[in-house]
Amino acid sequence: MLFVVIYHTQVYDSNIMPEGGGAPASAYANYMLRGILSTCVPLFFFANGFLLFNRPLDLKKHLRRTGRFIVLTIVWAGILCAAGAFLTGSQLSPVAFVKTVWDGRVIAGINPLWFMGALVCLYVFFPLLKVAFDDNRKVFLFFVAACALFTFGNKAIDAVATLGVNAMAEEHRLVTGNAFNMFNPFRGIYAYSIVYFCLGGLAFGWIGWLKSVPPHRRTLVSAAVLFVMTGLLGAWGIYCSAASGKTWDSIWNGYDTLFTLANVLAIFALTLDYGGGSHSLVFRVVRVVSSNTLGIYFLHMIFMVATRRFVLAVPMLCNFPVSVLYACSVVAACVVAVKLLKRVPIFKLLV
Repeated sequence: MLFVVIYHTQVYDSNIMPEGGGAPASAYANYMLRGILSTCVPLFFFANGFLLFNRPLDLKKHLRRTGRFIVLTIVWAGILCAAGAFLTGSQLSPVAFVKTVWDGRVIAGINPLWFMGALVCLYVFFPLLKVAFDDNRKVFLFFVAACALFTFGNKAIDAVATLGVNAMAEEHRLVTGNAFNMFNPFRGIYAYSIVYFCLGGLAFGWIGWLKSVPPHRRTLVSAAVLFVMTGLLGAWGIYCSAASGKTWDSIWNGYDTLFTLANVLAIFALTLDYGGGSHSLVFRVVRVVSSNTLGIYFLHMIFMVATRRFVLAVPMLCNFPVSVLYACSVVAACVVAVKLLKRVPIFKLLV
């Protein structure tokens, strides 16, 4: 959740392709660091799969939950659109309001609710996936492998094609598209989310094997994977930026890369040694944020739009460390707001 908020509230310079060229070294450093943030949404998909696949399926409860998410998404689209218009002084006609809500770019020209749409799509498929997961694991693994091929594999094919084309052509460009053409059953949707979701379900069975590895070795390997893969994602992003002539968003475009996939698995491995301790401050902070993530997710963009311009107005605050602290303050404000909303009978249904 913190990574999502750091991404959306960015107050540091990561534009490595400014007009006229000559990006400062700090922009490149920030660009390399921010690659780790590409794990933010994939981790949510992964955690959903981890929790859902390894408990009995109550179809009626699952359908109610899916329907609730659809209603919440539409309601919050309206709230965010109205809040964004109010905070920016924009005027929207009733028709424009409805169109904006349905199109999704509801606040600051951003569609933060796309995740809810992808999650609902996963939940539609989940009953079938759960049956295969429980009763025919080979079929389930085949499906996951096929989905990975058509998503992460397709992205890898694009990367190889980009390198090949640019090696032979004088004018560099990015190659993007559907390499499998009509044979790709997942074109047009965020199908990489299915891979993270299903891997989350499978990961429950990996815990014993992972814990058989000595903790210090597992931690060292996981940390090394995070360092190397984040660096490779940053390096690939710099290459793509140079090829396209504009800064390549290594977070949004990194979701379906092998680099981010490896980082998500490394983070999962790192969490296995977390003992917490119910009385420790860290545990209590993790617990309160984790139990309020849905509300934080819906509210954080409102706090961002209301406050970000004041941070940007002070140049000395526009750096990566301050951006992290600013995101933490937004999360804290959201937690307080969510807890207050939960005390109100009707509004608690929203969070």
